[in-house]
Amino acid sequence: MNNVSTEIKLLLSLALILVPAGLAALGFTVLPKFEWFTKKVQSIYIFVVGLIFIAGLAIHFIYVLPSYNQ
Repeated sequence: MNNVSTEIKLLLSLALILVPAGLAALGFTVLPKFEWFTKKVQSIYIFVVGLIFIAGLAIHFIYVLPSYNQ
């Protein structure tokens, strides 16, 4: 990621945080209104969103942050 501009890196960093946060908010606000969204489905949904968030943080710390100093 050395040849990517700083603005693109900042947008990528923001997206890696906001997308899982938006999915989690969706899981607590809109989706519980549906009949098929039971507690079991909600727990699986939050687990998957958590994995996406952890993967986003890993990408951020492994690829994005080290390239700021170069």
